[in-house]
Amino acid sequence: YAINTHPAIAVSAGSAIKLLVIAPGETAAPGTTIGLTGSASNQVTGAQFTVTVNCTDANWNLVTTVTQEMKVITSDANDTEPASAFLVSGSKAYNITFKTIGTWTVTADDIDVASPTYTSYTHSAITVATGPAVKLQLLVPGETAAYGTTTGKTGTPTDRTAGLSFNVTVNCVDADWNLVTSGANPTVGITATDSNVVLPSDQQLASGTRTYAVTFKTATGSGWTITATDVDGIAPTYTSNTSPSIKTVPNTAVKLQLLLPGETANAGNTANDGRTGNASSQIVGTSFTTTVNCVDANWNINTTTSPQVTVSTSDTFDTEPTGNLSNGTNTFNITFKKTG
Repeated sequence: YAINTHPAIAVSAGSAIKLLVIAPGETAAPGTTIGLTGSASNQVTGAQFTVTVNCTDANWNLVTTVTQEMKVITSDANDTEPASAFLVSGSKAYNITFKTIGTWTVTADDIDVASPTYTSYTHSAITVATGPAVKLQLLVPGETAAYGTTTGKTGTPTDRTAGLSFNVTVNCVDADWNLVTSGANPTVGITATDSNVVLPSDQQLASGTRTYAVTFKTATGSGWTITATDVDGIAPTYTSNTSPSIKTVPNTAVKLQLLLPGETANAGNTANDGRTGNASSQIVGTSFTTTVNCVDANWNINTTTSPQVTVSTSDTFDTEPTGNLSNGTNTFNITFKKTG
């Protein structure tokens, strides 16, 4: 028998019931099981891309009469999401920027108050890689890396103790503080505002990161900062990063420090017994004031230790004072009786 072909029959979309998200690398495929062909392209942190939201019938056919307001969100807590917008002829493009490396979903929701409410659609996870490395990140004890966030870290620096070594971590990161593990290994130098600090040698990062040992020598309530700098002179030059202020407390008291008129305490300076200046000459019979401090190994006053102290001299005719320190320090008056 002869085949008979009927003229084309027009087929319209059914009633709109659900949304569809189409990511870069994908194409709408009405009538198929999942409504899409292709695979979502990998994205890069900090780079904007576009997804398309369609309102479809049960078989993923676009329904062009729908103009409801839709909202697009992602599972990246640090992303830049588009404002809600109304569909035009059942479809709308929305711009998204991921900020954090990982795999993240994209969801389209009907937020319009008008009925009907169309079923939300969550796109399967999209892989997001780091952007190009542009800067260094310095993490001190008490801080933890937080990729994709505004500051790139959480926590606050914990107090350090003078004379005790501690580690800091330097990462080479993209604009959104994500660690770049490949092709970004500059040689990094560490500096600090404590002039007596013990610093590590310059070292090259490995897989975008390295730890460095630092030792503050000088106690301070206001704190010292540490800076990581790209020092290899090879392009590109990654932006330096400086820590918040790090409070440094004195270590255990181990010795006394005697300061004479003309001398000033210089905590942390082990090269000159923690003092600067030169003792001034005195006059027989004229009282002068000395200061005694109870200090740690680096000449920082330990205010929790207050021993009884006697100040003696080689002048056998002098009057030698005795007394207790208060908050780790006290002054004592001496009068020489003999020239020498």
